Amino acid sequence: MSEKIKDSWMLAAQLCEAYIKRPGKTDSLLGNLPRSLPPSNRRRCQFLFLGVIRNFSRIDFVMSVFIKKNPRPRLKSILFVAAAELLNSEEERVARIIDHAVEMAKKALTMAEVGLVNAVLRKAAPLLKDPQPLLNTVDYHQQLAILHSHPMWLVKKWTRAFGHEKTERLLHWNQSPAPVYVHFSGEFHQDEFPSLKPTSWKGFFEIAKGEGRNIGNLAKDFRIVVMDPASARPVDLLDVRRGEKILDLCAAPGGKSSLIASRLKEGGGLLVSLDRPGQRIARLRENLSRFEKMNWDIVEADLLDTSPQDLAVRGLPEYYDAVLLDTPCSNTGVLRRRVDARWRLQPADIDSAADRQLELLLAASQFVSPQGRLVYSTCSLEEEENQAVVEKFMALGKNRWILESAVTYNPWNDGHDGGGAFLLRPRHLEGGRLT
Repeated sequence: MSEKIKDSWMLAAQLCEAYIKRPGKTDSLLGNLPRSLPPSNRRRCQFLFLGVIRNFSRIDFVMSVFIKKNPRPRLKSILFVAAAELLNSEEERVARIIDHAVEMAKKALTMAEVGLVNAVLRKAAPLLKDPQPLLNTVDYHQQLAILHSHPMWLVKKWTRAFGHEKTERLLHWNQSPAPVYVHFSGEFHQDEFPSLKPTSWKGFFEIAKGEGRNIGNLAKDFRIVVMDPASARPVDLLDVRRGEKILDLCAAPGGKSSLIASRLKEGGGLLVSLDRPGQRIARLRENLSRFEKMNWDIVEADLLDTSPQDLAVRGLPEYYDAVLLDTPCSNTGVLRRRVDARWRLQPADIDSAADRQLELLLAASQFVSPQGRLVYSTCSLEEEENQAVVEKFMALGKNRWILESAVTYNPWNDGHDGGGAFLLRPRHLEGGRLT
């Protein structure tokens, strides 16, 4: 991406064009923004670009009414960025937004295309905010899929699982911008951190609107870790105790490891965090480095290729009092934050994820001491990745495990990201027999 282009609107259009040509992860595209871009320009570019991705099918549906032939990516990207801005604007700003889009179009399009941009946006503006007049010919599920920009197969799946009302609440939740939460494990003084707003979740604070620029400074001082309150649910279920040996699997980038460490730091013990080698290990190490007086270690390895003996070779315990496995999943509980994930996800991916999760859970269970406990968790809303995986695991274990507690959390009820967490214990052996 050219370092010469500084206009955040045009940068958003460039990102959109790249996405249209080759859909991918938005984080990767945003990572290509010029380093010299001022923070305010970067935030505006991100807001516009993610606004397009979050509302993609709604914008596409309205635009298709006025443009019968699929426009080339550059024209389409300019139309879509302008549409995303119109969706979030007051009525008095509509004309100004359209005029600005036309001026931007003059720098990148033919004069015929500029005229098309002007005409289409003026007709589409009211329908972007309220496309209901265009939806009379489509069924209920398609209406929801268009209004809330979700794949229709996922809307249908959620309607079957949760019912109409809860599905609509979930879709609305996913379309609302996500607040930025941080966990603060030290002593908190409001006057020292005015940009942090207390929440109802212990240790969690919301970054005040417009204060996001302060996150980097706070994080650099290792005072906070950016994470959603949902991250605490599996750690709460793990019930970390003084002096215990804890193993955190699939641990990077380290949010849950940090929570565990903050609960172990006063009582000693050991935390071992394991994940595959990669860029996220650096963040894991950074997150744990603030716990200077605590005994922790990081193992870079694939869980499926790691045995208790492999840990022993490194001078670490083979078995642990508590093991946390927060598995990779479909991410359907965090789609509000990962707005592009909904478009990458395919129906078969959920079953594939569940198969992989069962493999990981079986591998994780070998590290649990006879009197220990194992927490399995996901950030998925899907039963196939939560209850079904645990039931298959217990069946394969031939009655050697007890499901002691389970919790599923849904955004429309809990006010934070969704997921599930399950507390498992080995069934005790007495006289060589299961009890």
